[in-house]
Amino acid sequence: MDRICCGTVRSGTCCNRLRRFRLRSSASGNSGDSAASGDAGELYVYNWGEYIDESVIDEFEEETGIKVVYDLYETNEEMYPVIEAGGIAYDAVCPSDFMIQKMREHDLLAEINFDNVPNIDQIDPLYMELSKSF
Repeated sequence: MDRICCGTVRSGTCCNRLRRFRLRSSASGNSGDSAASGDAGELYVYNWGEYIDESVIDEFEEETGIKVVYDLYETNEEMYPVIEAGGIAYDAVCPSDFMIQKMREHDLLAEINFDNVPNIDQIDPLYMELSKSF
């Protein structure tokens, strides 16, 4: 599974300060502390606190059968060292725009392979063209 961020992230980790919000982690049998992303049955997301409603994640899990491991951070400055340390390979990370540039400069991002995005044709070509400037 390709890792994406509002850019793309190669890896991340947990730390004691990180507030963890696990969705049915006990049901999946995965504590996540030494997990590596890429398991087709799990999606590791690192995002702002309270950014995605729990019900949306529940619906996603029901529709896809993919378990979501949803880790939270409160600031870009809290998120960055976690990603830089490289313990857990997050599939999706959502930093702010200035942090994306910093992550890019430190080779923490990878390009999205659009061959793995089956509904890419649903994105307006105007937005796809604008995204090339990043």
